[in-house]
Amino acid sequence: MLSWSNGPAGNARTIEASECASPSYATHDWIADREEHEQSQEDPKFRTREPWPDDAVYRHEGATIAPVHLGQIAEIPQPLEGAMQRMWSVAALSFLVALLSVGLVHAQDLSGADLAEIHHLHSKYNQGTDFENAEMWLGVFTDDAVFRIAVSPDTVQEHVGRDALRQYRMENFSGRQPGRQYRHWNSSWVITPTDDGGATGRVYWMGFDPTAAELAISDTGYYDDVYVKTADGWRIKRRQANVDQRQRN
Repeated sequence: MLSWSNGPAGNARTIEASECASPSYATHDWIADREEHEQSQEDPKFRTREPWPDDAVYRHEGATIAPVHLGQIAEIPQPLEGAMQRMWSVAALSFLVALLSVGLVHAQDLSGADLAEIHHLHSKYNQGTDFENAEMWLGVFTDDAVFRIAVSPDTVQEHVGRDALRQYRMENFSGRQPGRQYRHWNSSWVITPTDDGGATGRVYWMGFDPTAAELAISDTGYYDDVYVKTADGWRIKRRQANVDQRQRN
């Protein structure tokens, strides 16, 4: 379909493609149309800034297919201008709402994949500890991680940064009795997303020696964690191991 405007919207002319190929199209009185356009210039609601161009401007599906100059663009009728202003206002409001909701989306959503990856950090932490694999254990932390061990309400050990964590882990391994076996067991995860796109968590742990003649729990406690999502995936940025206090016989 071809369309072109020769005046107010009421005088717009639309030409089907089949009409273009007909003999009547070739013999159409375009001069009369042009004169009608010149008369329409008296209407202030639809006035071109310059006289009718030498080459008529035709459009096919909204695309210009004949020469047109910026000075020949018709002014937008006032009713249409108001509609466009309302459209832009709605678009701007929608964009603002989207920006304000970004923090809420982060705070509300942790995908199943996110939760599984955070759970996997605990598995690697446990097995890195139990099987004396320092690199596996270190790999769950960020480079600037803080690891605290609250052995009692009044005694807290703190290790900051990868080098300090590595030193703690190696000293712990070297102090173990030959053939010592130990197993960590975690349960009751509660992982909560935060507004900054990270998460916090609390999880129980239980430890025991699987080779003991009589299987007994060695220690229990819980971790308070801060997780962040890095370029390499989820990592622990801060962990405090809180040891449960028990009455000893």
